[in-house]
Amino acid sequence: MLLGIKKTSIARLLVTENILVGIFAFILAIPIGFVFSQFISVIIVKLLKIPKTIFIFVNFVSIGMLAVYFLLIYLLVLLNLLRRIRKMTVHDFLYFEKQNETKMFHGNRKRNILFLLSIILGIAALALWASRWTLEKNGAQETLTYLIISMSILIVSMYGICATCADMLLSALLKSKKIKYKKDYLFTARTFASKARTMSFTFGTLSMLILLSLLCLNYSSICKGVYHRSIELTAPYDVDIFDYEQPFDDFNEYLRVIDEDYTINESIEFNIYKDPAHQIQNYYDVQFYNFDPVMKLSDYNKLLKMRSLTPIELKSDEYFLVTDRQLLYKVEGNNEIQNIRFADQKLHLKGIDTNSFWYTMNNTGRFTVIVPDKYVSGLEISEKHLIADTKEDTTSKLEEK
Repeated sequence: MLLGIKKTSIARLLVTENILVGIFAFILAIPIGFVFSQFISVIIVKLLKIPKTIFIFVNFVSIGMLAVYFLLIYLLVLLNLLRRIRKMTVHDFLYFEKQNETKMFHGNRKRNILFLLSIILGIAALALWASRWTLEKNGAQETLTYLIISMSILIVSMYGICATCADMLLSALLKSKKIKYKKDYLFTARTFASKARTMSFTFGTLSMLILLSLLCLNYSSICKGVYHRSIELTAPYDVDIFDYEQPFDDFNEYLRVIDEDYTINESIEFNIYKDPAHQIQNYYDVQFYNFDPVMKLSDYNKLLKMRSLTPIELKSDEYFLVTDRQLLYKVEGNNEIQNIRFADQKLHLKGIDTNSFWYTMNNTGRFTVIVPDKYVSGLEISEKHLIADTKEDTTSKLEEK
């Protein structure tokens, strides 16, 4: 402007410069972002244990949407820059960089109060999050509202911490004359002071994005665990067939049907027996069933091995109980079932397991008593089961056959 260049020409030069820088940044961001997305995808795949997943592809729709977002945001930034430059005078240009040297906080007391308040807000947000993320409360309608509130408070806390930490670090450096006047530390400190505002906002935004990414990853892991648990409860084996009406079906016919489309690695047939004394059933509900479902130890261990679980051992005076996790409270810590009478023998409870339970383990869908093989002789067979492990992944079409 001192040389006589018009303000509009200066504004045009600055806008052109920013447009060229923006185009270069956009072109450079695509390959860097692609490589970074592959890295993040590999981490997520490893954490969620997704097998044989490859993400090497380019989505042109995503690139197009990125270009649209980038252009819209950049257009708004350029318009704001153009508006500010058109209003600036020679005095404003000469002292423009002095504005960056103004401290964000004029007093240390206000800064320290804001820092402590941000810390308290962050702790309160985490406590609120932890209080609602429980098995009893995560299904409540108001849980989502509380989680959104806690996340919003946590984001505000992070911005406050980032803003105050930059000023606190700068104050600590400038207080020490030995550090301030040593080598080029003064120039570095002034540069840091001029960038403190932008850095605080940038670090706050990055922290927020990292936080949201971790929360999404945490939520994905939780969903993956829920889905995995649901599969383990409903269909832990490739094929699960049972018959509870006599005369029982011949499972060889089912095996032939399965063998038409799948390669059978292993198959197990086992029986569920009735214990008419129903000593365990009394603590569940005798409204529909007046017996305890019983399984042989050898059959149970075969099922465990098929699921890559550790087999168990029982002495001649021990029994084992398998039940649903949601019904564990009915028998856990119950002294009445520590010792039962079975086949005129006194059996002691060795333990209770919920990991190996699934809903069709027997027709009652509540629990199964595991006893040594010799004790099931003479008991009535309640139902027969066929479990098959196939080389290929089974589909719902097999159920329709």
